[in-house]
Amino acid sequence: MTESEQTLYRLIVSKKFRKWALPADAAERIKTALAVCVPENKPLNFVFEFGGYKLWRLPSAPYPDLAETYMLRHYAAYLRPIAEAYPAGVNMYFASDDCVVERMNNIKPEALEIYADAFQKCLKQIEPELPANIQMSYVRLAELYPNRQALEDELKITFAGNMKKFETWTDEKKDRMLKRARLNFCKSGALAAKDLSGISPEEYDRRLIEGAVYHDAFEDCSKRKEFVVGKDRILLFCTPIPEAIAIGTTKASVTKFWTGVGVFEDGLEKVLSPSAWEQRQKEKTL
Repeated sequence: MTESEQTLYRLIVSKKFRKWALPADAAERIKTALAVCVPENKPLNFVFEFGGYKLWRLPSAPYPDLAETYMLRHYAAYLRPIAEAYPAGVNMYFASDDCVVERMNNIKPEALEIYADAFQKCLKQIEPELPANIQMSYVRLAELYPNRQALEDELKITFAGNMKKFETWTDEKKDRMLKRARLNFCKSGALAAKDLSGISPEEYDRRLIEGAVYHDAFEDCSKRKEFVVGKDRILLFCTPIPEAIAIGTTKASVTKFWTGVGVFEDGLEKVLSPSAWEQRQKEKTL
């Protein structure tokens, strides 16, 4: 790496923001992205891929709450020293894979549209606080396709392939994925795409399995892969995932912002998990 690239690398992996050790695959991804962008004086591209919805069981759903606001401040603080050291600047993409959320979680499409619009308004609100060479944007990955049918045609293929892979998953992976699916699945209520309160246990399990597989199937779609994991991309996330730098959600939190509640507590901006939020509410009634 050149001296300039080394300086940027140190800022990108700063322990001031990292909540976990840097994985080897993330280090290689960063170095590759710097080698692609810096010699051409192109902006550095950071990507945070997420569900693009607010968990239905949270009080603000389907709208964002302070969790999104606090997260954006945290990521702006992370990016600011990088942008100061690199005049070409940075692009921060919040990449939404909400196109499969209805099939994964039984969330109605209208709720996803509301969240997408509201998240972009959150970006507009923070924009005046950002240096001119930091651009934050919201990308709905399905819109990278020329039309929805083109996505559906490819998703049909990747889904079939991942259903076969599901049979080879370890029991530990199946349990982990299905546990996550249960927490996010909305059987009924105002945000449900369909009222599934009366479905059988067997049908419920089938939907959970298919939802988990759709998650992986979309990851295998070509336009998504080109945008999210291209060679010039640096991946960010709140917790450890392959190839990403895990910098949490706020200085004091690692809970996912779209499945958490933002609170100001003990002088800190925090994002609480649903269970922690529910516990706070119980404590208030005692």
